[in-house]
Amino acid sequence: MTAIFLLAKGELRSRLLGWLTLALIAGLGAGAVMTAAEGARRTNTAYHRFELAHRSADVVVYPPFSPAFAAPTFEQIARLPEVAVIGRVFLYFTLDPVAVVSEEAPVGTAVDRPKLLHGRLPRAVNEVSAAFDFAKRRHLHVGSVVPVHFASDPSSTTPPRLVELHVVGIEASPGEFPPQSSFTGSNWLHLSPATVAALGADFPHFVETVVRLRNGTRDIPAFVNRLHDLVGGQPQLNAIRSQQSADVQPSIHLQSVALWLVGALLGLVSLAVLSQLLARQAHVDALDHPTVGALGMTRVQVWTAGMLRVLGLGAVAAAVAAALAVALSPLTPIGLARVAEPHPGVMVDWWVLGIGAVATVVLVAVVAAWPMWRGAAVDARPAGAAPRPSLLAR
Repeated sequence: MTAIFLLAKGELRSRLLGWLTLALIAGLGAGAVMTAAEGARRTNTAYHRFELAHRSADVVVYPPFSPAFAAPTFEQIARLPEVAVIGRVFLYFTLDPVAVVSEEAPVGTAVDRPKLLHGRLPRAVNEVSAAFDFAKRRHLHVGSVVPVHFASDPSSTTPPRLVELHVVGIEASPGEFPPQSSFTGSNWLHLSPATVAALGADFPHFVETVVRLRNGTRDIPAFVNRLHDLVGGQPQLNAIRSQQSADVQPSIHLQSVALWLVGALLGLVSLAVLSQLLARQAHVDALDHPTVGALGMTRVQVWTAGMLRVLGLGAVAAAVAAALAVALSPLTPIGLARVAEPHPGVMVDWWVLGIGAVATVVLVAVVAAWPMWRGAAVDARPAGAAPRPSLLAR
């Protein structure tokens, strides 16, 4: 066994630059695969983690938009045993296809917390923050001006009031991710408290009630039944956020699948390239094998010494790959999930890093086993064999 270690150490020392280069190439390939796998997992879970981190409501109770519908009062809903947090959202009447809203605490803190993407939250009169999807489609940015015609009470002779709203922030809130089913889509503008005060009471609005339940989605059936009981079984409108989430997730899942496919393709290409390089390295190492064979070493011993070097190469490659995956993690998630990601930046996915590191060592050993065996022959070099390659070739 000592002879095997001495041979492995000697050949590694004599060709250290070549082996380190192979380890770097293997590490880059494995790192690309691990980055894709980490990004796929991060992308697929981003929206669910966003809803948890930003305290998404479980149910939105709509007002009775027409006499055909009924709705419980805010106080009645607040007394239901399933309710953990409850708040109100005011939706103003406008003549434009845009949802201009304001929130009453604890909305925005304990339920439906916004994620600020650019700028700041509105504070002064006529300041608003815009939903990210609306901003993207309307090419809005911090500093843009959105003219909105606020409608007055239908019984009033007051004409609509044109207000120029200044965008000071772009945000993403639970319930604002596409696809949306309402007539305004995801065209949300959030007013500042100062703007609400300036508008006064002359401009009517709907009041929506947003509710977080004590046991999340498990409480939804009982809660909805209690709502219907409160209105005596009349038609009643509400939105279940988990249903909207089920509409958002498929597009995110497709992006995750695409990353898994990219990772698989990168893995196949990396293995193909690495197998050729290892075969060449095994051929270079084989030039010394007749000499060690003359000293009494067997083919199995020579192969074992070669595989020891390969395992060292795999370990270095795994370390390089793990470091690369962590360094590139801020590039993920992708697409819509990138907006939802509650913790952007560097991420360490120990599941991917652990399995990826083990897989790197194992796969490097597998693709090297046969070339190393072919190059482990210890018989004398046949006449006319190629001479020892130059340093540049090695």
